[in-house]
Amino acid sequence: RSSKFGLVIALDPEWAARRYATAVRERNVIGYLNDDGTATVTGSALPLEQAATACAHVEELARATKRAGHPGRIGPLRADIYLGLLDGSWHHATRDQIITDLLTRATDHDAGPADSDHPAGPSARDDIPAGGASGDARADSSSMVVMMTARELARMWNPAWAASPQRSQRGGWG
Repeated sequence: RSSKFGLVIALDPEWAARRYATAVRERNVIGYLNDDGTATVTGSALPLEQAATACAHVEELARATKRAGHPGRIGPLRADIYLGLLDGSWHHATRDQIITDLLTRATDHDAGPADSDHPAGPSARDDIPAGGASGDARADSSSMVVMMTARELARMWNPAWAASPQRSQRGGWG
């Protein structure tokens, strides 16, 4: 999909800029109830660099919390961070206070095995050891997210968009 958009950018950058601007004007956050009683909260048509920054922020907090000794899997930890940031639980909290809160609330249930409904087991991103060294760098793509800037992450998601000369410094078009 992004490669098609990259081709469109190359062929008609003005059209791509208009399409992007129109999509961003329609950005939205929605939430809905799932069949299992859980909920989904999602944002759509978000500005690429801001979305990349948000994802990198959640990822960095999750990885730092794992390195500090959190027993849980990284995926649910990301979800806890996402909700805590959105619901205002940590509105005035520092990074260290957020990590401490997550460690304090960690339970043995957080470290449980992967859900039996998911035969693939834990995500490949669950490979971060609890209490690992803060400088622990791995060669896989998941750990590289933490070391990337939001701009680099945006390039990874859509290289043609990020490299387009039509993009402004603020992350949009025009």
